[in-house]
Amino acid sequence: MKVLLIEDNRAIAKNIKNYLTLDNWVVEVVFDGMVWLQKIRDNRYDIVILDYMLPGMDGVSIISEVRKNSSVPIIMITARGEEEDKVRGL
Repeated sequence: MKVLLIEDNRAIAKNIKNYLTLDNWVVEVVFDGMVWLQKIRDNRYDIVILDYMLPGMDGVSIISEVRKNSSVPIIMITARGEEEDKVRGL
C-alpha cells in the first residue's frame, strides 16, 4: 500500500509513518498543506491520511480539491472535536 500522509506535526507524522511501515506500507510525508497537490499529480496513492489543520491550506479544502480528480480514500485525523468540524470534515 502506498500512503500519502499530510501532517504538519513532525512527531505525529513520524509515529504514524513508523507504525505503517511496520506493516510494509510505503509512506510519503508532506508537512505543508500546499505541497500535497504536486504529490497527488505525480503519484498514485492507495490512501491519503490527512490532518484537518494545516499551514497553507486546511484539510477540508484539500479534500475538495482532491475530489475534483480522484476518488482515493481519505482518512482525516484531527484534534478538533466540535460537531461543526466533524460535519464539515464529512
